[in-house]
Parts: sequence; structure tokens; C-alpha cells
Amino acid sequence: MMQRRPAPWVLLLAVALTVAGCGSDEPEIPEGAIQLVENQPSSWEGLSLVASNIWDDSAVLVVADEDGPADNAGVEVGERVTIKGHTFELVSIYEDTSDAPPGGSRSYAWVLPVDD
Repeated sequence: MMQRRPAPWVLLLAVALTVAGCGSDEPEIPEGAIQLVENQPSSWEGLSLVASNIWDDSAVLVVADEDGPADNAGVEVGERVTIKGHTFELVSIYEDTSDAPPGGSRSYAWVLPVDD
């Protein structure tokens, strides 16, 4: 049986679409920013950081330490919040809107610790 090969224009179209999509969804992340996966704790300088409720251009940042209950604050991209004596700027968000099982979110928030 003879196999059909795709027409050259199909290959060119596929390459063009691939190249056009490269880097278009990737946020610019400054050096030193901490990537937080939605609802998964990350450690930073003795603190536990969690980004929750990632939505459009905002998230809730939850900060916990060993000295008591966690504190949280809603923050939008470009804003700064001070929690547990540390200031963080929400620099970028990637919201994954596809369905995922519990704990399987692929949404991310990047926070940058800011010296006061």
C-alpha cells in the first residue's frame, strides 16, 4: 500500500504555527522570583508560601511560619503585600483553565521578595 505524504504547504503551515506560538505565553520572570504552584506549599527562608485562588491577574498569597497561624492577602499582578513581616510583589501569573484532578493544578504565580 502506498502512503501519502503531506503536501509541502502543510509542513510549512505547521512550522509557521509552531514558531509563531513560541514564547508568546511565557511570562517575563525577574531573577529571584519564586514560582508557586497553586495550592502547593513552597519553602522560602523558613516560611511556607502558598498561592491560592489564582484567577486572571490575581492570587491569594498565604504565608506561614512557626510562630502562629498563617496570614494571607489578596494581591494583583504588580502589587506588593507585606505578610508576616516580609514584602512580596506578585510579578506574574499563568492560569491553567483546563480540568485537572484535585491537587493537579498547573496554574502558577511568581512572587518576588522585596527588601523594604
